[in-house]
Amino acid sequence: MVQSKPTFRYQRYFGSPGFEAALESKDSIRQFFNASFGGRGPNGEPGFSNNRALVENWDILGKGTQLSDTKEFEYYVDQYARNGMHGPLNWYRNRRQNYEDELPYVVSYSPSFPAESVLAILPDTVIDVPYLYIQSLKDTFLPPSMSEGMERFLPQLRRRDVDATHFSHMLAPEVVNEHIREWLDEEVFPSGETSAPK
Repeated sequence: MVQSKPTFRYQRYFGSPGFEAALESKDSIRQFFNASFGGRGPNGEPGFSNNRALVENWDILGKGTQLSDTKEFEYYVDQYARNGMHGPLNWYRNRRQNYEDELPYVVSYSPSFPAESVLAILPDTVIDVPYLYIQSLKDTFLPPSMSEGMERFLPQLRRRDVDATHFSHMLAPEVVNEHIREWLDEEVFPSGETSAPK
């Protein structure tokens, strides 16, 4: 997977014992979340690359978002610090098993256009329901190119963009919520009897 999708290299790193060891203190967990939400150093130093967490930069990062200064942010830090990061990081350690479980459904792969490989196996597969996809335009881990071809499987797909990185729902909540509200009003509750709260 890493060879065909280099932006997933961080997943291997997240599953490593060394990364978990770097997240043993409450302060390091706070720094992890701040880096995840876009914290940058005084000269633009990032908290992550596609390969790994740049732990050596975490001490110099400014606040990633306004959320980094909230009670909600500290609540998350407290809860993760209570039990540690072992459980959450196990998702990355389980990638091999997930791959083997999913392999029967996708037996070949085309890096240039992933949808082609699925079409070769399941050419008539269509999920014909209203579907909203919100793409983070600055997401280096899941770049917009990875979603190319989804319309072939989702004829009712509606695409919307957010000018944000990986955690767009936390970094640009007003924009994300507006896209969801618009989609609910137009696709799920078009008659107006029951609509999304304003």
